[in-house]
Amino acid sequence: GFNKKLDYKVEKQFYFKLLFNLSQIFNGYSTLENQQTLIMEKYLIFVLIIVVSSCNSITKENRTPEAIKFEKILGKQKSKELTVLITSFEQILEENYNTHNSEEALKAYINDINKSGEFGLIYNEDKKQMSKNLRDEIWLKPDSCFIDENFIICNYSYKNISFKIRNALTDKPSQSSSISENIIFNKRGLYFYGLKKVANKDKLVADYINNLEISGVISPSILVGMLSAPKVDFSDYFIKRIIYIDIYMQNYKW
Repeated sequence: GFNKKLDYKVEKQFYFKLLFNLSQIFNGYSTLENQQTLIMEKYLIFVLIIVVSSCNSITKENRTPEAIKFEKILGKQKSKELTVLITSFEQILEENYNTHNSEEALKAYINDINKSGEFGLIYNEDKKQMSKNLRDEIWLKPDSCFIDENFIICNYSYKNISFKIRNALTDKPSQSSSISENIIFNKRGLYFYGLKKVANKDKLVADYINNLEISGVISPSILVGMLSAPKVDFSDYFIKRIIYIDIYMQNYKW
């Protein structure tokens, strides 16, 4: 987070220095007619306003102590990658809902899903962008699956841990579909561990963690219902990530 803020500060200083140099150049054109000089000055002021507004909006990220703690647990590179994906997600929603306010766009997105029951309202292109390193901290794909009478048994591994999960078989799937349909949330991963460490500061996050602890999964429909409650803060750092991971990316884990 510190390096990101520093990058924005350096970029901001660069643009202000550039504008200052431009103003000096414009002032040097003393032979220009007054009207032409006035037009140039107005244009310079307009550019300055745009730059200042954009720099201010960039630095308005909700950087709470809990967010910083979460990112330390997840790791610098994975946290940075997830933030980039979240930013891209917000831009897609803003374009779709014709607004420059990401909180309004997120709320409209959840409201639309709640009304329609359709989770594929917006096509997701980020599935190709998430790295395996980040993905493995959030979900686990089976190494293999096999059918044993009326059960499907899948083998998973995470770092130096291997385990099996046995589920009742509803119908006989193919080998490829059994693997894709048994991707699970990684409760041993750094993403989940980071959320657990900050859950006591946010009731919605705490409820989300409790659901995952009990059942291993959380129904997107239940999650949308939770997010449709009054006074949900769509600017919240963790709510944005929960929406992105559990709703937007639910069909694109691999």
